[in-house]
Amino acid sequence: MLAALLTTAAVVTLVLGWFGWRMLQQENAIQRERTRERLENAADAMAARIRGKLAESGERLSGWLAHQETPAPEVEGAVIFVQGPDRVEVAPKGALPYVPYLIPSRPAASLFTEAEALEAGTQPERAAESYRRLSQHSDKRIRAGALLRLGRVLRKSTDLKGAMVAYQKLSGLGDVLVEDYPAELAGLNGQRLTLFAAGDHDGAQRTGLQLAQHLDSGRWLLTRGMADYFRDELTQSARP
Repeated sequence: MLAALLTTAAVVTLVLGWFGWRMLQQENAIQRERTRERLENAADAMAARIRGKLAESGERLSGWLAHQETPAPEVEGAVIFVQGPDRVEVAPKGALPYVPYLIPSRPAASLFTEAEALEAGTQPERAAESYRRLSQHSDKRIRAGALLRLGRVLRKSTDLKGAMVAYQKLSGLGDVLVEDYPAELAGLNGQRLTLFAAGDHDGAQRTGLQLAQHLDSGRWLLTRGMADYFRDELTQSARP
């Protein structure tokens, strides 16, 4: 009798355990199915929102293509990069730290040939005077090129005060390209070099850090090679 009772109890326990295990498996399968359905529904909703955003952005960009003389439109959460035969544009401005390519924009080099020959010789004063005249030109690109060269010749002539004034005026020309660099970048770098030449190492370091911050924030339209070249000259800190 005892053996029969123990056997029966063991069989009942095994059967109940098996049924419990099966029910647990089924419950887990149902839970997994519900979780998968929720994920699929969320993915479908996300895909629908993405398609809607892409369609909206596509319409805006298609409309802009008919009026390319206007600035590129801004799309929320995205960066628009425009490259044409005569321009490169990023919207919103400063959204990229560097771009793949820049359109070269240089004034006629012959305008500076005579003054550069004087600068290379032994007549820096006459070269500076020629650069000063060109710095009044109506074309901003020519003014920028003249101010860059004027700052250089004055700095070499140890007229550091005059060089600083020239570089400050150059910085004020903003995004105008001079020797393929933005005038503001070239002007600030010239000020840094002038401060260093004047023995103001703290001032030069502050200007250098300001330049590095502007480079990291995408303030100017530069290629990666340009950005890395200047940044390596200014700081050894890790890139963001």
